[in-house]
Amino acid sequence: MDTGREAAAGSDAGSEYASVLRHRRYGDCCGFKNPLTNSEMQSWFERWRGVRGKGVTVTRTVMEESFDNAWTAFQERWNCETGPVFRKTIAAREATHERMAVGLLAARLCELSWAADRHCCYVHYLEGCP
Repeated sequence: MDTGREAAAGSDAGSEYASVLRHRRYGDCCGFKNPLTNSEMQSWFERWRGVRGKGVTVTRTVMEESFDNAWTAFQERWNCETGPVFRKTIAAREATHERMAVGLLAARLCELSWAADRHCCYVHYLEGCP
């Protein structure tokens, strides 16, 4: 019987956290510490979502509410790590993604094969050159 109460208490804590996440609407920059312009903040948000493999448009499965939640999480992260430090983190993650992306590796392998005067590369053999 106590486990049911604990589960109920846990769900209350979860709903409280969910209400905190819905605090800011997407694009609302009033809660940021040392914000940039609105368009710059949205650009950094898009970059942050991009390095996390998330989209930035409303689709059939991604609703506006989830963008509000993500925007609020972005705001909390921005305020916690301060703007310049957070921007460096995003730029470093973008560099890591670029360096380790499989698609870019395949394109580089193809370029090197053609530069070595080979008629076909391994990537082309498997799936066609990018």
